[in-house]
Amino acid sequence: METVDISDSDFGVTVRASPKELTAVMRGRLTAASVNASAGPILDPIERFKPRDVIIEGSAITYCDGAGLGLIGEIRRAASLAHSAVRVKGFSIDLQALIDTAALPDPSAPCG
Repeated sequence: METVDISDSDFGVTVRASPKELTAVMRGRLTAASVNASAGPILDPIERFKPRDVIIEGSAITYCDGAGLGLIGEIRRAASLAHSAVRVKGFSIDLQALIDTAALPDPSAPCG
């Protein structure tokens, strides 16, 4: 199992990855600045390991802007390309509602 921990004064993420499961535990403020630092440590192991499950744990997130929502969408996209199941858990009710809405398929997108 591979473990990476990225932390600064506003944001942290711990990523544990193996072929079976990748878990990203996020804490603090998920903003454009923290997305730049955390995207690679989360997305690279998804591509490399192609884990069966990808878990995004957000119970310690205190703030999330549009860039943070974009990162969660990008994690879902990368996981889909790796044929991984994604579970998003622990986020506040309001943020979870935004995450769920962002995951809805685009009805105007062409069918594959």
